[in-house]
This record gives sequence, structure tokens and C-alpha cells, in this order.
Amino acid sequence: MTNERQDDEIIGRALSRAIETIDVNQTPYERSRLATAPARRSILGLWQIATAAAAIVLALAIGSWLTRPTESQPGVAASPTAPAATPSAAAPTPAATSTPTVTPVAVSGPQFADTVVTANQRIASRITGLRAYRQSAAPAGLTNYLWNNSFQGGVAVAITADLAKVDIQLEQPFSASDHAAAFAILQQLVYTATEEPGIRRVLLTANGGQQLTIGDIGVDKPLAREDVFGYSYRAAVGKDQVISWAGNDAIQHVGAALLSTSIDGTTARLTFRGQNAAGGGVDDLPSVAIWLEQSDDTNISGAKYALNVVYQWNGGFSSGGVGHTKFYDQTPLRSISGDFNTSYRIELDDARPWRAYMPDKTQLVVEIGGDPRATSDRIAVTAPKPGDIANSGADLRLTGSARVFEATVSWRLLDAASKEVTSGHFNANLGSSALWGTFDTRIPLPANVRGNLTLELFESSPKDGSAQGIVQIPLVVR
Repeated sequence: MTNERQDDEIIGRALSRAIETIDVNQTPYERSRLATAPARRSILGLWQIATAAAAIVLALAIGSWLTRPTESQPGVAASPTAPAATPSAAAPTPAATSTPTVTPVAVSGPQFADTVVTANQRIASRITGLRAYRQSAAPAGLTNYLWNNSFQGGVAVAITADLAKVDIQLEQPFSASDHAAAFAILQQLVYTATEEPGIRRVLLTANGGQQLTIGDIGVDKPLAREDVFGYSYRAAVGKDQVISWAGNDAIQHVGAALLSTSIDGTTARLTFRGQNAAGGGVDDLPSVAIWLEQSDDTNISGAKYALNVVYQWNGGFSSGGVGHTKFYDQTPLRSISGDFNTSYRIELDDARPWRAYMPDKTQLVVEIGGDPRATSDRIAVTAPKPGDIANSGADLRLTGSARVFEATVSWRLLDAASKEVTSGHFNANLGSSALWGTFDTRIPLPANVRGNLTLELFESSPKDGSAQGIVQIPLVVR
């Protein structure tokens, strides 16, 4: 027997987040993503049709996550520079420079017909629904990379444990204008197939088990979302990877309230504020522990991972209170549950990078994701954004966070030929620690330099001076 109501809710929520990782090219595809929009973000996961209407709905969901907007459309993420061609890369791991972002659009999930009742059938139906989406139906600035690709022969799915083997019948190979578009199609397929609860990996083949080729990408092994989500690394998973901070654990300090939540398509930013039970109002934060773990995606949120934020309570850490659940269904954040005082469980689409920092002793900020081009394992830049326009001879403002040796962040500006134009360094407010430091500084742009440039931020290795944790942000200087 199946719980149809719960299945429908899960499907609906999944649809709205299906699209969230895409490598989009900033030149022809600056406004593309899995559901492409002018210039920057990514992720995917859709459900499909048992009926024509369901297919259309599915398509809309996909369109939303395909790709994101450029700087001229702040509501959509911008696409990054396309990665170098890798003709036989089964699971391309984009470098920091090649990772864009995608903005999903919430839509209702399809209502599967009574005949679509197994996981195999649901996955096949969702995949089929990708081709039903038409560009003319897309929200402004979004593009479906699959809309002009046909696989009329259908989709066959076989499931073994957490692996779905998806064979697509193609009359002709998938078409993609460049590597970025090919990677976007791959992301769409992987995120859509793994939206099924319990499915973590997908092996894509064509025409009865032959290797699937998408543009210059050959798929020859099972892929998880983290293999295609665009980041140069994935977050560590498991409670043994916990980070902690020793705060003020006096008895009156009873946890932290969730002050605000913001989501922009690639990044979720949560701000917590310390509470004082004795006198009320704002106070220093108590100790906190944070870790990422795999989530049970058969629950109503359908999340694949969960980030736990747990505060000290009367001498011990809270085991998690009963309480509230708030659904967001907006990439990368599905929902937040917990007692909203000492424990928070942040449900996510994938194991994307995250970081935590404290603007002051009363506030903790947890950031999840970020534009892949501007995010590494030790540096995350919030401004400027890839594709921003700057003025030569003026100062360029840099903001973000870092966890680097002695708090020193190095930078250099490269011209179109990758020649260094100028360089320097500055300090974050905190060095290597569990919590990240933040920075808000300005660097000078030479008056005689114009055109397409790349700003690189990195940590200089204390061992040999080599650049570590590089982020590369393309800029237009005029």
C-alpha cells in the first residue's frame, strides 16, 4: 500500500527544487541554468508527467532550475564561464572558474496517474517530462536546455538499492552548443532522476545500454548530485565532522532564535540571535555544535542532507526538541525544523559547501552554498559577483568570508591572457578556526586596464607559497 497524499506532497515539493546545479556559460549562456536565467546559479530535480498536463507542469519546474540570470536580473543566478572541454569526462568536476548557479521556481507537482505507482515508473515519467517543457512557456530569463532535444522512444528505469539505471531511447544524440550547455543537460538529468526518494545515484545510458553522450561529455559511470553540482568540493558529512564554538553557557542563556532567513538560488543564509531567558532580549550566544548528515529523503521534505545547528542547554547540548517545521522549497533550502531555540535541522538538496561565522557575540550566521565560482573550501566571496561591471581607476569593494592561515587573503587581477595585472592581500577578522572570519575591504583597479578580467582570491600556502582554495570571479572593467 502507498500513502498517496504523502507521495503527492513529496512530489510537489521535489518539483519546486529539482533544478539547482548548473554550469552555465557566461558568454552565450549568461542567462541560462538548468532552467536558465541570465547569468548565474544552479540545481535541478523535477517530476514528470503521467498526463500531458503533468508534463507541462514538470517542464515548468525544470525551467525554473535550469539556469539563472545575469547581473541585470538580480532575481536569477548568473552563469559562470564554461569549463574546458572534456570529451570523455563521465562526471565532470568543474573548477572554481566553471561553476555557475541556478534559481528554482516553485511549482505544484504533477499528479501521477493510477498506473504510475512504482519508483521506476515515476522516474521515467519525470525524465520524459523534461522534453515536454517548451521555451515559450518558461518564466522570463529562464532556459530549458532540453527543450529542443527529442527522446520519443521513451525511458526505461531499473533500480538497485540507491542506484537508478536510466536508459533513454534517442533517435539522435542530445544536442548542446558547448560544454556548459552539455553539462547543464547532465545536471538536469541527474537531479531529476535522484529526486525519487531513496535514489542517490543514477547511471545514464542510451538506446539499450550504450554510453550516453551529451555534447563533449561521455557518461560512463553512476553519478550523484554532488558529482555534477558545480562546486570544486563537497561538504564533509557525518557527526564526526562536527564544528563547535564555546560560547556563554550561563544558565540564563537558553539558546538562539532564528532571526532571519534569506535565499538567493545558490545560497541560503540563516542568522541566529542569542536569547536571555532571565531578562529577555538579546544576549551572548551559548556554545554551539554544527554538522552535516545524510537525511532520510522519504520524509515529506524530500531532502537528501540536513545541517544540524544545536545550542548548549543547561550544561549539555540539546538532543532536539519537538516543534516547528517551516517549508521553503527554494534551492538550496527545503525546510527548517526543530524547537527553534536550542536545535535546528536545516534540510538541503545536496551536500554543498557551508560555513559559519559570527558578526558579533550575539549572532551566528550560517551560509550554505554560494556561487560555485566564488566559493572554495576556504574562501567565499559575496561581492563582487561573477560578471559584475567595475570601473578602471576606482576601488573595488570585496566582501565575504574566509578560513585561511593567519587570516591573510591574497588576491590578484588577471587580464584576458591570464597575465597578472596587479595583486595584494588583506586580512579577514579571524584566522584558521572552526568558525570563518569575514572581510569587507577595497582594492584598487589600475587606471590603464579595461576589458574582461578575472579576480582571483586565494590562500598562500605557509609551506611553499602556492595558491590554495582559489576562487575566480570574471569581471568586466570599463
